[in-house]
Amino acid sequence: MPTGVLGKGETYFRFNRSFGWMHPVVAPNPSLLPLDRHAQADWDAVVVGGGLVGLCTAYALRLTNPEARILLLEKESGVAQHQSGRNSGVVHSGLIYPRGSLKAKLCLRGKETLLNFCQNQGIQTRQFGKIFTATTRGEVEVLRKLEKRAQTHKIYSRYMSGRALKEVEPNVSAMAALHVPSVRCVDFSQVARGVAERLIAHHVHLAFGEKIISLRTHRGLAQIKTQRRVITARRVINCAGVYADTLARKSGLRLKGQIVPFKGIYYYLRKERRALVNGLIYPAPKPKVPFLGIHLTRTVHDEVHCGPNAVLALGKAAYARGEIGLFDFCRMATFPGLYRMLRHHNKMVKQEFKRSISKRHFLNGVQNLVPAITEEDVLQGFTGIRAQAMRADGTLVTDFWFESNGPFFHVLNAPSPAATASFAIGEAIAKKVGALT
Repeated sequence: MPTGVLGKGETYFRFNRSFGWMHPVVAPNPSLLPLDRHAQADWDAVVVGGGLVGLCTAYALRLTNPEARILLLEKESGVAQHQSGRNSGVVHSGLIYPRGSLKAKLCLRGKETLLNFCQNQGIQTRQFGKIFTATTRGEVEVLRKLEKRAQTHKIYSRYMSGRALKEVEPNVSAMAALHVPSVRCVDFSQVARGVAERLIAHHVHLAFGEKIISLRTHRGLAQIKTQRRVITARRVINCAGVYADTLARKSGLRLKGQIVPFKGIYYYLRKERRALVNGLIYPAPKPKVPFLGIHLTRTVHDEVHCGPNAVLALGKAAYARGEIGLFDFCRMATFPGLYRMLRHHNKMVKQEFKRSISKRHFLNGVQNLVPAITEEDVLQGFTGIRAQAMRADGTLVTDFWFESNGPFFHVLNAPSPAATASFAIGEAIAKKVGALT
């Protein structure tokens, strides 16, 4: 893969050949500034963010605009350095998302495109199946509702208990479970690298190690200032994950909320104890809580992940325990929505905080699913940070959220299942952006 250096620390790729449930959805209908085809710009489109959503958006833009000049900017040294590379690796079925939501529509559509891409690129996926477990009568009712939703979404599922459950997951303790056998796993970092390779083959330019300082609209074009240069573009698509709200504000967009980072801690199951888990084991979804809860996941590499929890992070890249991002922390501390959320979800917040500082408390969530797992069985794993949009009233945005202003298009909320839905999200954005030349 030929490379050249444009600036210190920046790798710039040149190219060889072309192809071989708390609140309802916030899904405004963004209106982009009409394209000025006479204005001279350095690029027809600049995509900001080298995670899966940004990569797949650039990919979709190239497919719909084969002659356009497209640049992808990423402040890190490579792709998938944050959410896209720090997750459970589950290709979600789309079952738990309400009918009509963007998450349901794009997850159902995107998973098929994702699996086809993996097959064509030789990226391994493995079908383990997933069960949602119920330990109370209330959770049994939740599973029954999910069973009906599965029929609506045309997803095969099977309600089970007793012997049938033990045949699927012998070590699970539950009154009942809903089994979705079609669910697969993948290494999303491999997917991201695969998409990046296709972008290079499709003459899309990738620039790493380049952080955006400012954004503005100038004479009908987007002007982007980085620490190395100033460039202009007809369209800028902001897929910056946890920093998307920061860039949106730099572009002049007024937001009624902000992105709050939630840290998720993962543990690994010791190799000798991995046989306790056959596939993917989840608790029953809680309709009033936007997080999935601690779950057990067998990966394509035959590891078993335990987690994640969901605790407030003290910075947008504050992965380490006790780490604070001062600017991010100050912005969160002055955001009234955060305090309203903390009051409203007081019990959950305390529980998740305990799980973040105590392995024993974390283990309680694991043992709710598989009691045979002991403290000695779990080893420290990795940490991910979820970019979660929050309104000023403290409610969390539970669906994908897009906005636009002038030549800028912003992806402001794309947590799970965004990795699964990434190809469909990219296609939807490309359709909205339209022709670039």
